[in-house]
Amino acid sequence: MDKHFSKGQRLLVKTDMGVVEGDFFAMNSEHTKISLKNVATYPEGKKMSGLVNFFKNEVIDVLLLEAALDTKKKVLIPEDTFLMKNILSQPVQQKIHTEQLNNPTSHKNIRNSQNPVNRHPSVLPTEISAYLKIAHSYSYFDDVDKSFSTTVETLMREPFIALDYDGAENGRRSDIRLLIIASPKKIFLFDILTMGSAAFDSGLRKILETPNVKKIVHDCKNIGDSLQHKYDVTLNNVFDTQAVAFLVEKEMTGQEAKFTKSLAQTLKDVLHMPKDLIFERLVRLCSVEEDNARWHKRPLDTDLECQIIKNLPYLFLLHEKLLSVYMEKLNNAISINLEVREANETERKEIEAMGHNFFAQKMQLLNAQQCINNGYSKRYSSFPTNNRH
Repeated sequence: MDKHFSKGQRLLVKTDMGVVEGDFFAMNSEHTKISLKNVATYPEGKKMSGLVNFFKNEVIDVLLLEAALDTKKKVLIPEDTFLMKNILSQPVQQKIHTEQLNNPTSHKNIRNSQNPVNRHPSVLPTEISAYLKIAHSYSYFDDVDKSFSTTVETLMREPFIALDYDGAENGRRSDIRLLIIASPKKIFLFDILTMGSAAFDSGLRKILETPNVKKIVHDCKNIGDSLQHKYDVTLNNVFDTQAVAFLVEKEMTGQEAKFTKSLAQTLKDVLHMPKDLIFERLVRLCSVEEDNARWHKRPLDTDLECQIIKNLPYLFLLHEKLLSVYMEKLNNAISINLEVREANETERKEIEAMGHNFFAQKMQLLNAQQCINNGYSKRYSSFPTNNRH
């Protein structure tokens, strides 16, 4: 942050957690802290109250917003900064049935899906692009055979997997139609409606019950209940992204939400995923029986298969992001004590006078003035001038 700005100039500040714009207010003599007023998130324009400080270790770049002829301030941002750009049609997903896994020549019969769920942005952050690739092909199992057993052994070696399902709407009073499991490299769709309990007896129970494999799932309530009472499977070592997202939102905003959120909504709030990349299953009240009949039909329509696996790869990224919120809070707490070394002599005396209350007061300030944009994945901390040390 070696650039020089004049008070009142409109700046764009890019940090590792997002982008904001604001009026330049002050910079400390060491050029390690910049203070802005009239701050708003960019490009959403959500306003943040008070004076907002940004420190050198979290700032990627600071740009001057120049006024255009229409007096609106504008800046060009690298195209890959934002997700919601250039939605283009990409190669479609491929369905690979179990009989094709052992027969390389049969791959010429792979069915292609023209469903728009396969479209995704051509320009995405690397982390999003990596998970998009997982859904380009998947293996469909409707029989317990050698390839089924091989897949089970492969999944047993994974440190964590993502888990989703179709069915189990009423927990123990309903059956599971599909069980979808993803490793960080591939997706496997298990047709439980066709295979029944044999799928669990032949290896799925081992995967779901082992404490050595973490299962990342959004809302484990009904699937856990159905597995336990319908199939005698006890789901173990679960990271429920719905529950964690609920706790994180309360932690970051200070307010407890009235309702838990669907996976689609959580992906929008936490990861800011474009709608084009998300499958949101809507309930048509006038067509419930008709819609359920489609999911019971075998062979299952390929477009439904593509839809049901669409959100699954993002559970890995969601898991990572939710954990990072807590890690960030821990790192912020540690930095409170470390930043004492940046205080001048006057500030140092004030800190000494506070004694053991110093850390507690700083944590209260940190919690009270933490600002969240678009849910809780972008965090900006607001502090009074010269108060963060």
